[in-house]
Amino acid sequence: MIVCCITFEPDLNRFSKVLQAIDAPLLIIDNGSSKKVLEFLASCKAEKVIYLEENRGIAHASNVGLRYALNAGYDYCCLLDHDSILCPNYLQLAISCFKKAPSNTFAIGPLSVNSTDVVSKNNSELYKANMIIQSGSVVRLEFCNKVGWQLDDWFIDLVDLEWFYRAVSSGYNIFVSRKLVIDHQLGESSIKFFGKNVAIHTSKRIYYRARNTIFALRKHHIPLVVRLRLLAKI
Repeated sequence: MIVCCITFEPDLNRFSKVLQAIDAPLLIIDNGSSKKVLEFLASCKAEKVIYLEENRGIAHASNVGLRYALNAGYDYCCLLDHDSILCPNYLQLAISCFKKAPSNTFAIGPLSVNSTDVVSKNNSELYKANMIIQSGSVVRLEFCNKVGWQLDDWFIDLVDLEWFYRAVSSGYNIFVSRKLVIDHQLGESSIKFFGKNVAIHTSKRIYYRARNTIFALRKHHIPLVVRLRLLAKI
C-alpha cells in the first residue's frame, strides 16, 4: 500500500495534519505549486516527490501516481487530496475491507455525506456502490490497465465519477465502508445554508464542472439518470 497525495498550493498547517495521519509509504505529486510549498515538500518524509512544472489537473496527477505505484510493485494505492485527513488505522482498515470484499473489487472508499449512488445498505461494514469520492479511495492497482486511466483532459471535477462508473461498467465492484472516515473539505470555502455546509467554488471550478457535465452526457457507461441529474445542476 502506498498513499498518493496530490498537492496544489495547500494550506501548510492543514497539510501537516494530513501528513501526520498517514502511516504508509507516501508519494506526493505536486501540480506546480509555489516556491514556499516546494520547499516544504522537500522536507517531507516521502518515498518520492514528483514535481509537475504546471498545474496539469487532478486526473493527470492521479495517473502519474497510479502508474508509479503500479511500476513500483505496490498492490494498492490510496488517492488523497492535500486537505483530506485520514482517521486512525485508515489504511489497515481498507486492506481488511478488501479481504472481505469480492476478488473483483476495484476500489473501496469512505462512507460520508459525499459518497453518492450507494446501491445497497445493510448491517455489514461494506456498502456496494456505483461511485465514490476519489479522496480517500483505495484502488487495487492490478485492475487499472483493464479499467483504463483517468481522463487527463477533464482536468478536475467529475473525474472520479466517470472513472468509477467506467470500472463498474467493466464488471468490477466498488464499495464504501462505514469504518473508513476522512475529514475532507469540499470547495475553496463554504457557507451555512439552513444549517448545512454548502461548498463554494471558484469560477474556474464552476467552468470545469459545467464543461465536464457536457462531456459526461456522451459517456454511456454513466447511467442516464445520473447524466440528467448532472445537467440539472449546471
